Amino acid sequence: LLVFVCAVAPLLLSFLFFLLMMRRPPRSTLDRSSAASDVYKRQIAYFLNALKSPLYETPERAYTNAGTCALKAGDLDGAQGYLLQGIQLSRDGGMTARFQMAKLLYKRGTLEEARLYLADVFKVMEPPTAEAIWLGLRIERKLGNRVAEGGFASQLRGRYPASPEYQEFLKGNFE
Repeated sequence: LLVFVCAVAPLLLSFLFFLLMMRRPPRSTLDRSSAASDVYKRQIAYFLNALKSPLYETPERAYTNAGTCALKAGDLDGAQGYLLQGIQLSRDGGMTARFQMAKLLYKRGTLEEARLYLADVFKVMEPPTAEAIWLGLRIERKLGNRVAEGGFASQLRGRYPASPEYQEFLKGNFE
């Protein structure tokens, strides 16, 4: 009996769990996005709580991380405030915060300013990531600068042909 319980019971429980999951209706996109937003809000609280400690030595990272979470949660105003704090407190130029700020400004349609923040990032990022090149391409595309757009497309194709960003480019999915 003990051998049966140890060997077969876990398999039976796994099978029963699988059957229950198959009967459950799928979660809607709204449920998933709401759950993700809640996770980001908890993470923001975590980063802001870390700032309260006098022993915490990198407040710029906490603000940058809080800004990134707020951006992912769709809170553009909150994200901008946190990211600006991260940039202001940064001793190394706050390139991660600047990149996130470029993404935020792109989402807002403030393309010239997004371009400036991204240009700052490109000055120190070598080689640039596929994500950064893709953002540059989309900014220039919306600004109507086909020469710069082509340059970014060439970089994306040459450096990251297997990247998800390049695949989106090939599909024409610019948003």
